[in-house]
Amino acid sequence: MSTATRWLLAAGFVLVCCVTASAALDVPLTLVERANIARVAEPVAAGVPLPVGLMDDVGKLTLLGPDGQPVPCQFTVQTRWHPGKSIKWVLLDFQASVPAGGKAVYRLTDGDKNPTPPQPVKVAAQEAPATQPGKFIGAVTITTGAARFVIKRDKFNLLDSVAVDPAGKGDYAAPLVKPNSADIRLFHGGSGLPQYKSFSPAADPDVTLEVEEAGPMRATVKLTGKHLSVDDLAGDNHLLDFVCRITAYAGSGLVKVVYSLECRQGRSIGDGVPLDRFWFSLPLAIDGKAATWATGVGDGKALSPATDAKDLPAWNDEWEKPKESVVKYWKAGYDDACVIAEASDKIVWRGDFFRKRADLVVRGKYEKPKALTAGWMDVSDDKAGVAAGIRWFWQTYPHVIKAELGAGGAALLVMPHGNMAGRPPLLTRPHGARATYYPGMSKTTEVLLDFHGPRNVAAITSAQVGLQAPLRAWAPPSWYCEQTQAFGRVASSEKTLYDDEAFASVQSYDKNLRATLDRIIKHRDLQYGEYDSYGMFNFGDTIDFIKDQRGDPDDINVTWDNCYYDYPHALFLQWARTGDPDYFDLAEQAEHHLGDMDMMTWSPQEQFIGAARYSDGTMHIRMEKGIYQSDTFNHYKNGSHFDCWYLTGTKRAFDQGLVSTKFAMHPGNNGAIGFGEPRSLGNGPIALLNAYRATGEQKYLDRLTFFEKWYMAALDKGARIAKGRHWQGGIGLEGMREYYEQTGDQSAFDHLKLQAESCAAMKDYSETTLHAFAFLGAQLDKPEWSKVAFSRIAKTGDIKRDWGYGQSFGNELRSTPYVFWYMTKDLPKKFEPKK
Repeated sequence: MSTATRWLLAAGFVLVCCVTASAALDVPLTLVERANIARVAEPVAAGVPLPVGLMDDVGKLTLLGPDGQPVPCQFTVQTRWHPGKSIKWVLLDFQASVPAGGKAVYRLTDGDKNPTPPQPVKVAAQEAPATQPGKFIGAVTITTGAARFVIKRDKFNLLDSVAVDPAGKGDYAAPLVKPNSADIRLFHGGSGLPQYKSFSPAADPDVTLEVEEAGPMRATVKLTGKHLSVDDLAGDNHLLDFVCRITAYAGSGLVKVVYSLECRQGRSIGDGVPLDRFWFSLPLAIDGKAATWATGVGDGKALSPATDAKDLPAWNDEWEKPKESVVKYWKAGYDDACVIAEASDKIVWRGDFFRKRADLVVRGKYEKPKALTAGWMDVSDDKAGVAAGIRWFWQTYPHVIKAELGAGGAALLVMPHGNMAGRPPLLTRPHGARATYYPGMSKTTEVLLDFHGPRNVAAITSAQVGLQAPLRAWAPPSWYCEQTQAFGRVASSEKTLYDDEAFASVQSYDKNLRATLDRIIKHRDLQYGEYDSYGMFNFGDTIDFIKDQRGDPDDINVTWDNCYYDYPHALFLQWARTGDPDYFDLAEQAEHHLGDMDMMTWSPQEQFIGAARYSDGTMHIRMEKGIYQSDTFNHYKNGSHFDCWYLTGTKRAFDQGLVSTKFAMHPGNNGAIGFGEPRSLGNGPIALLNAYRATGEQKYLDRLTFFEKWYMAALDKGARIAKGRHWQGGIGLEGMREYYEQTGDQSAFDHLKLQAESCAAMKDYSETTLHAFAFLGAQLDKPEWSKVAFSRIAKTGDIKRDWGYGQSFGNELRSTPYVFWYMTKDLPKKFEPKK
């Protein structure tokens, strides 16, 4: 594609000839292996944007491998350019092998040479009655060529049965997991209960089952329901709801389980629900006498009872040397072991095998490269088995994965909430350490199960590293920015776009942001009393500040940024401009936290479903001492949910974006916008625009127009953003500008100009207003306004305060990338709105 063609596409022109011309599309997608572990046939999910008007049918796409030959790839339209039908984001699902520390370059092209994988995924399901369109009853069977998985709706127990066939001959006669043997279980021992009360999704007769996708490269099944009591003990019959997604891959025994615990119960938002323990149990139909375990211990190494004695932890000298009476502690077939993430700096191994040996410990946040391959556990005999790992194992502690072995059989126990000995916020100890869930809270855990033939430690390690640090297929920054405008009019940091003076400003800005990012990364590893930025409810957030804890050791003195101003969206934008992977990693983690903790996924009051938590907030979910749900758009954010969906295909992120939007759509929240907190003037409309861009549903655009017309009417009556408030008011300008760019409503442009004139008259400029002055300066030929933006941008982003990095990053930097488009040499500055 010529440079001239790229600029035309970037400007939004439709080149009809490009749809049919040869090589109209040729996007390099680079996969870089950053963990120094070889990857073999790793499933890769990559969202790639396309220019407006280029293509409307994924059947015209082809993915070329490093050798230039077409490779099997599943293409899924994520969203289109609305209004219109051309594809805006397409998700690529394929499998890639990359050497340790190496890279591979694939190319997305136009064409119709998309080969079928040798062993495509096949899904068989019994459809539900017509009254439940899209849902299923009975069971869903997924065959991948290497394994067969049966998932049932009735008495849902994760994977009802599993059979493996590493040879790929379709021989699934011998089950590895027998029907009705697997289990999902939650426990709590609330006040007055004589013992732990047990809950399971198998007790819910109303579980729903849906096949979300059934492509040749991967298939995903979604189940939703409740955990209900399975015993006769006193207490509530209900302990949290769940959303579970199970994904299988072509030619593979890998299964990814994304399991979200959601609190959708309680008469008020202060009604806490206690959870003591939560596990998946997988009993295996293997030879109990031949069964052994193996576990990753860091640096790509593994340990098992068969490990050479010189590589084992030292025998504890306080105990007698191993004799016949203690042989069971180390002889294969009669020992058990577990790996535990006790804290962010402590992965330990326990069980019979380790009981009389020196402690084996990996210190997560201080030994990050080593910890990357620590935390998985495998159980197998000489024919078959299963390995399991939990994503962000030490970062989201406490977790346990346990191998249970004996002469009678073997099992693998995956415990996402398995050990409450630690005490991050929301873990309390009135009846022993436990997690407390409040209405609207969620906790999403990602587990990788690797069903395999004879144990291959290198293959298991490779797969589990793919869970912790997945391969990413990324286009050059220019493709996400000026060539497609997938994030709007954002220009990349490519030197050739700018003259020397402008590029110096770009370099200064990027240097400042990287310095701030480095402080954020360093900051999260520090310990503050009992608290750091890790833990099952903390990870992905940043600490705003800590008050004096001497008088109150509880967590009410720890305040969290709560993804203030859509901090992860600001991170995604800077990644798109620079390609720096650290921004992407941090953004994905923050989005995960935002979806689980920083909004009301449910509320006893329907009006507040999707509402934001307070930013900044103590214990994540409250303001001061009370549990909080916002009745305004002040702290509202959802853009990063859709960013994550577009870039990674994470359906949970897409769902959370839509749940968030429910708050803006509810008629009871018509007053959620106002000039008192002028950030609300932008946060609500931007959220609705995000939902419209993702779905194309007119209802979101209509609701957005309702709020924007209210805003413009208020301006016509003399309302203005007060002096000293444009650090928030710039977000209102952002919403108005994006509304105009989407709709072409001339009235919106006129009112944006009116607001900018008011801001300029007061000289109340802030980082959040710079995008508007850069935009209007170009549209109105007002160089003095352009100068305001250009002169300040180079100094933006170097945030040196001890606390509040996430808050400041989101507030000051979420809209500043839109300045750089107007600093380029050749990109078209005049904006032609859509008709």
